[in-house]
Amino acid sequence: ALGEAKASPGQAGTVGVRPEHHVAAADGPVRGTVRFVERLGAASFAYLDAPGAEGEIIAQAPAGAVWRVGECVALDAAAGAAHPFDENGDAITRRG
Repeated sequence: ALGEAKASPGQAGTVGVRPEHHVAAADGPVRGTVRFVERLGAASFAYLDAPGAEGEIIAQAPAGAVWRVGECVALDAAAGAAHPFDENGDAITRRG
């Protein structure tokens, strides 16, 4: 299990978002190019390459959306769905 860490201003870390919590948003802060689309019945998952991302981003495509390989999409995270981790991979305790 991951421990919990407290963040300090300027501390390095990463942010994790589950595929189902990505939200397509024209002005979203994350932009990526669709590399592969996996269609699993009612759900489709897009695998994206995004500048600055550590590894690929996996996002569940919104209902009715048809994302295509090579397409650039913009994403945001649903409210409260971003999970911060410190440089050791420990979950950062949220304040407030």
